[in-house]
Amino acid sequence: MLIEQAGEVVSKDEIVAAVGPATVVEDSNLTVQISALQRVLDRGQANGSCIQTVPGRGYRFAAKVSRLGADPPPAVGGSGEDHGAGAPPVSRLATTARARQRPWRQIAAVFVMLAVSGSLAPWIWDHRWFGSADTRPRFSMVVLPFLNLGPDPGQEQFVDAITSDVTIALARIGHSFVVSRNTAFIYRNKLVDTKQIGRELGVRYVLEGDVRRSGNRVRVAAQLIDAEAYALLWAQQFDGDVGDLLALEDDLTRRIAIALGIELVDREAARSVRQPDAFDYILRGAAVMNAPKTRRTYAEAISLFDRALAFDPPAVEAQSFLAIHLAGRVTADVTDTAAADVAGAEALAGQAVAASPRSALAHMGQAMVLRAQGRFNEAIRAYDAVPTNAKP
Repeated sequence: MLIEQAGEVVSKDEIVAAVGPATVVEDSNLTVQISALQRVLDRGQANGSCIQTVPGRGYRFAAKVSRLGADPPPAVGGSGEDHGAGAPPVSRLATTARARQRPWRQIAAVFVMLAVSGSLAPWIWDHRWFGSADTRPRFSMVVLPFLNLGPDPGQEQFVDAITSDVTIALARIGHSFVVSRNTAFIYRNKLVDTKQIGRELGVRYVLEGDVRRSGNRVRVAAQLIDAEAYALLWAQQFDGDVGDLLALEDDLTRRIAIALGIELVDREAARSVRQPDAFDYILRGAAVMNAPKTRRTYAEAISLFDRALAFDPPAVEAQSFLAIHLAGRVTADVTDTAAADVAGAEALAGQAVAASPRSALAHMGQAMVLRAQGRFNEAIRAYDAVPTNAKP
């Protein structure tokens, strides 16, 4: 559809309507599949994306489209074919053009159906049409409904709330793609292996869990599975006391999200990448700082964030991380260039907040700078002002 209407904006509604009236497609699903197409088609492209996103309107295929081969000249006189009574004659040119268009229409139809049904990314991955690169989003995951292992069926509501809260918390991780709760719940009580779930939803990771209660004690067990390799990557138990159920729910969710966020950063940072970009260097820097903070780890992380900024100077994440860790090593007293570090951090944090006022990382950078400058009351107010509902 995009190729046939090259240069024109095609709305999301048009793309969804092409699949058929009986198909339901989430907006985020279509977005991530378009993103997968962009990553595949733009490999080796130097000047912009083949598929442009037009905010609030849809998508445009921007690359030049030309048909190979030349059409034969139109037939002169009758073609010798019987077109039926009253039907206008059809020239060989028109017949050839329609025949040539047919494969393009079939290809376009297949891509649209695959994209909006949520299976394009894993389908490309399985068939290796465009090389060996994994086209799925880096932090793509689904949180399956947690199991209630307790005898009380009334606890089901609490278990579902844990699943929903963990889904929301993980969706706040920067660059994450988390399948919606409603989509994940179609797998409730179904014996489907995680490899199949990964293929169907186009995700790299599957999070499973269960909840048990004994008296006033609640234990939540969670495990992260690599959907492609069908391998257990991480597992942990979280215990709490039943008093205020909402407080317990918040505490368990927070602890699971923090532990899992650290694990995901470490794993994605260790992933082999042929041509690392700014985000790869940001991941590597964040993974370094998950280790104990020392003079060496600060220096290594700052070098990686610096390389990310060199790749993408306006990147708010790179600016913010660099500001946070420049100021951080000043407060940790592990630098010999404190004045230069604070000045650099202040400039970077200011640029980041100006470019993205809702960025939690950018505001954290400003708070860290104030702390490094010894302006503690202002730093406390700045920490309090960090947006809690924004992605880090």
